[in-house]
Amino acid sequence: MASTLVLNADYSPLSIIPISSISWKDAIRILFLGHAKPVEYYDKWQVHSPSISLNVPSVMISETYIKKKRGVRFSRFNLLLRDGFTCQYCNKRLDIIDLTIDHVIPRSRGGATKWENIVCSCYVCNTDKGHKTSIKPIKKPIKPDYYQLLDNARTLPIKIPSETWNKYLGWDESLVTVVGTDTN
Repeated sequence: MASTLVLNADYSPLSIIPISSISWKDAIRILFLGHAKPVEYYDKWQVHSPSISLNVPSVMISETYIKKKRGVRFSRFNLLLRDGFTCQYCNKRLDIIDLTIDHVIPRSRGGATKWENIVCSCYVCNTDKGHKTSIKPIKKPIKPDYYQLLDNARTLPIKIPSETWNKYLGWDESLVTVVGTDTN
């Protein structure tokens, strides 16, 4: 089922990683509560109650500005995004299912699970490295900021439920696939 993109009061998405979207039912609820207003609608899609008919919003904007968090959450996906889905030992770009994470300084030798000690690795390189510390990654691992991850994310293909989303997300149109139709 289609969802609704949520924008901050400055018309920027509340989040890109992941994209700030909510179900169309939650969008209707938030509109009735007065916390947001619609910006774009799905073509020819209305919901009906006994007393009213409403167009379903594809994009809505918050009535108040919501301050964004500055930090980046440590997660497997964000780590793979930081490293560009590329093994940091053999430099091969791979699918998400063909990658694992590796501790540069192994946990068995006191290595911590933190941005500065974890890299993306293919299974072969991870197995070959094992508990060795002599094998170093191509790039030194760093803690990325939100904008570094955002730049990396915008190089990936994306699927969205409505064409109206793209002008707010800022993705290259050649990487965007509209998976839903504007008529439901």
